[in-house]
Amino acid sequence: MGLDVGGGMIEFSSWVLMGLVCLLIVLSGFFSGSETGMMAVNRYRLQHRARTSDLNAQRVINLLSRPDRLLGMILIGNTFANILASSLMTILSVRLLGPVGVLVSTVLLTFVVLIFAEVMPKTVAALYPERIACWVARPLSVLLKLMRPFVYLINCFANGMLGILGVHVEGRKQERLSRDELRGMIHGDSSQLSQQDQSMLLGVLDLERMTVNDAMLPRHQIEYIDVLKPWSDVLKTLKTTLRTYLLVVQGDLNRPIGVLPMRRVIQAVLMGQLNKQKLLTLLKPVHFIPEGVLVGRQLERFRARRYRMGLVTDEYGDVLGLLSLEDIVDEIIGEMLQEHVSNDWGVMRQSDGGFRVSGEANIRELNRNFGWNLPDSGPNTLNGLIIESLETIPDSRVCLRLGDVYIEVVEWQEHKIDYVMIRPIPRIESVQ
Repeated sequence: MGLDVGGGMIEFSSWVLMGLVCLLIVLSGFFSGSETGMMAVNRYRLQHRARTSDLNAQRVINLLSRPDRLLGMILIGNTFANILASSLMTILSVRLLGPVGVLVSTVLLTFVVLIFAEVMPKTVAALYPERIACWVARPLSVLLKLMRPFVYLINCFANGMLGILGVHVEGRKQERLSRDELRGMIHGDSSQLSQQDQSMLLGVLDLERMTVNDAMLPRHQIEYIDVLKPWSDVLKTLKTTLRTYLLVVQGDLNRPIGVLPMRRVIQAVLMGQLNKQKLLTLLKPVHFIPEGVLVGRQLERFRARRYRMGLVTDEYGDVLGLLSLEDIVDEIIGEMLQEHVSNDWGVMRQSDGGFRVSGEANIRELNRNFGWNLPDSGPNTLNGLIIESLETIPDSRVCLRLGDVYIEVVEWQEHKIDYVMIRPIPRIESVQ
């Protein structure tokens, strides 16, 4: 009986040991998944959740504020669980299999820990970092309080060694995203953002590297009133314009005398007082913008000085174009005045899959709306880009490749290109 009782005790103790080993492997998997989830979580999304009074998100942010303490606690728990599981598994194997059990337990436990305590938990945490981080935040906070003395001792030693190597843990601030990284994030979240929202966000980022030359209305497209012309011509311009502000000049664009707000014109018409003399009294002063100014900086000037449009001039004072607040908004959200732009930026789709495009078409608009990769660091129009590439104005049909499209000049004049045919280059998929 005694042997039986002894045998029963041995059998019972073996089951207990087996249960403890399983429990420790689960605990090790918890710490492994927690580490990966905490380190992989999107902190910007987490901060947004914290601002909406999400307690779990706030706990995660508090834990991540001192990653040395968090990692110290996780590694203490993980290391303790793995070592204790190894010891118990060795005792159990030796008891059941004898000396050969040491080898068996080492091989078996390595496989079990690798699969169930490392690969599986970390894979799940990497796939769902935010969900895992919020789920483990409360137990980790409790464990951190319970293990604070041990964590403090470990961190003091570890941080001291890091300090000798020139790595300072305290005072470390979270790195901010650069504009290129933010642009990549917007592209990466294409499944979460509509095409319109994505285009608007990218448009805002482009303002910091875009100059007024890129966004302005070119000189030859500027609508204006010449006070030296007959009053009937002035009225015709007033009736047909879609602009909220019109430039008023005296004989030539290089001699502007003011800016005419159309709402003041409407008020004068309703009162029956509109004539050339009255029109001149409605003018606001003209503002001039040097070429090459960044659009973002000019937007700040519009806001600070409370005006809505200006003339872009070169170093000689000649007018190059007109920039208005509407033009900057169009760069962000796309064309607002579709009636003012004919045939979708001067593009007509052909039955053979090509595109008939005006030489005056804006390169950035073509890239944005058709997904082409035409060079946009130089000239603003397709006409300027082709002439720069050829280094001459073509006098016959010419074909060339720019970016990922073929371009054929089909209509031209002595001083410019009127129309071209654009055909995207088909992508050749690699054969496996």
